[in-house]
Amino acid sequence: MQLIRTFSRIAAAVLLTLGATLGFAGVATATPEQPTDVYGCSENYITGSGGHKGVSITCVGDRGDSFRAVAVCKKLGGETYTHYGPWVFAYETSTVWCDLGARVSNAWAQSA
Repeated sequence: MQLIRTFSRIAAAVLLTLGATLGFAGVATATPEQPTDVYGCSENYITGSGGHKGVSITCVGDRGDSFRAVAVCKKLGGETYTHYGPWVFAYETSTVWCDLGARVSNAWAQSA
């Protein structure tokens, strides 16, 4: 009888250890993937009512992905500076404007 109890305890310990290991592995595989960068962005260069130049950027991506429009603006004298649009989620549009008298010389979407 003692041998059966000892065997039962060992078997129970092995099963608990195995179950804990498999349970942990199950949790690890159920973890969602990290969001990826946005992609498939389209740029639309625009002129505002006051003559300001800007760019609207729309991107696609996975749920939770975010980005913002970035514009390098160039003044008439050649000086450049960078402006940033608001952070938005994939499938939304971020718009950024240059100062009056400047134009957009380069633009892209910056992923979060």
